[in-house]
Amino acid sequence: MSNPYSIGVGVFIRNKDKILVGERGPKCARGAGCLALPGGKVDPGEYIVLTVQREVEDETGLVVDLAGSRCANTLHEGTTHKHVDSPFSIPGLLAVTDHLDPLQQVSCPEDVIPHLSLWIMTIYAGGEAVPLEREKGKCNWWAWMTPKEIATWRGVDDPKHAQYYWTPMPLWRKILRPYFGEF
Repeated sequence: MSNPYSIGVGVFIRNKDKILVGERGPKCARGAGCLALPGGKVDPGEYIVLTVQREVEDETGLVVDLAGSRCANTLHEGTTHKHVDSPFSIPGLLAVTDHLDPLQQVSCPEDVIPHLSLWIMTIYAGGEAVPLEREKGKCNWWAWMTPKEIATWRGVDDPKHAQYYWTPMPLWRKILRPYFGEF
């Protein structure tokens, strides 16, 4: 029996006291109109660390570093990946969530897929912190927001709202507390 799960990354890009978030656009298969982090699916055979760097650059044009990883910027050394630390660790991994939540299956059946999300903290690598909308139609806009500002977004605390599954605030409050305090 094959594994039905797809695996994706949700990337917290930290720039001082803010995180980069965007509004999902009409070309997204799921979650259009919802606030979300940069991220996407892990390609077959791809290291998670490289997925993080690739997805962030593809979607925003920004370069990120993963704390504790020597593989920062390997994507920018050409088309081949020259170095990746041990595949047995994922720098910046905060949590893993399963998107087959029973409440989601009832309240937002259109968003239910067998999918694991890896929530990863990165650090903005410097330079001008202006994200680009590189995938027109998939993201309406990008903005740097504090966790407190994100927590006021519609539906983030309502399990019956699709937004709850794109920005799972109960989880985010727990995993981001060491970085941003209470919000």
